[in-house]
Amino acid sequence: MSLPERITFGQTVKDNLASNPLLTLPNADYTAYTAAFDAVKAKVDEVKVLEDQLKTARLARTALMDDWTGAVEQMARTVEALSKGEAAALSTTGFVPTGDGVTPPPAPGELAQVHNFSVTAGDHDGELDYHHDRVQGATGYERQTTANPNDASSWVSYQQPVQQTKGTLGGFTSGSRQWVRVRALGRKSPGPWSDPATKIVP
Repeated sequence: MSLPERITFGQTVKDNLASNPLLTLPNADYTAYTAAFDAVKAKVDEVKVLEDQLKTARLARTALMDDWTGAVEQMARTVEALSKGEAAALSTTGFVPTGDGVTPPPAPGELAQVHNFSVTAGDHDGELDYHHDRVQGATGYERQTTANPNDASSWVSYQQPVQQTKGTLGGFTSGSRQWVRVRALGRKSPGPWSDPATKIVP
């Protein structure tokens, strides 16, 4: 059973036994059962609230990072105009000058591994949401899923690569456990796969 199904089952047993003629209350086993169930349900509810807060915070972080990236580009244009493109002046600003007569920055190396990759329950049955940090130099991201991470051949790419660092994966069987990984794609070779994240599909 999926986690929501377990909680529903546990609540049903608790409620049905509370007024069932088969059981005379107080009963030590029933008392122990309800205590254990109430504790796990409270923790499940707590985790759900925290997961929702984390999801919201990550979405806000991505939006703020996009805003900052736009501000960086605008600031670069302003600094370039104020310095009139002089490399010496540009080098004092933190921006790296490039162009004729200027030593170019080192050629970019291989793409880095995707970090802070996480998967959470989606808003609908059969869906999983994911989020990860951007990778510098990436032109897109490839996602793969599997139900058996021990079988290297079972990993399957999910649809086409995307440019977004967050999204929803659908079409899974509710109650199944899925593993998901992602890697950055560039103009040359792709980066390494992220550490897999796993979640039971709602």
